[in-house]
Amino acid sequence: MIKDALGAGQHTGMSDHDAYSVLLVDDNSAVLEGLDIILEDQYRLQHAGSGAEAIEAVRSDNAIAVVVMDIKMAGMSGIEAAREIRRIAPHTRV
Repeated sequence: MIKDALGAGQHTGMSDHDAYSVLLVDDNSAVLEGLDIILEDQYRLQHAGSGAEAIEAVRSDNAIAVVVMDIKMAGMSGIEAAREIRRIAPHTRV
C-alpha cells in the first residue's frame, strides 16, 4: 500500500535520513504499535490519534509523504480528515 503510493521500489536502500516520512493515524494505540513493528525499518514514522491531530501534523511538517489513516475514529472521521489533508497538502498521499 505505501509502496504503491510512493512508487514501486522508491523506498528501498535508503538511509534513515532519506527515508520517507509516513504519518500513521488511528485512535487505537494497538493498531499504531502493530504498524510500527511492520514499517519502522523502512520509513520515518509519525503518529496521530485523531483526524484533527493528523491535520495538525501535516500542517506542521510538509515532508510527510504518506498518511495511513483509519476511517472510523471518534470525532472527525478519516474521510473528513483526508479531505482536509488533500486540500492543505496536495503532494501528500492519503
